[in-house]
Amino acid sequence: MSADNLSFMGSIFDEKTLEKIDLIRTAIDEIHMLEELLYV
Repeated sequence: MSADNLSFMGSIFDEKTLEKIDLIRTAIDEIHMLEELLYV
């Protein structure tokens, strides 16, 4: 998932919110990685 996919959200300047979004992105990336491992 690229940062462009969440661009509809507008601009976020709150550091805590940015950290939460980064955590969600990381979790999504890890889910995608695990899904790829299932199909190898």
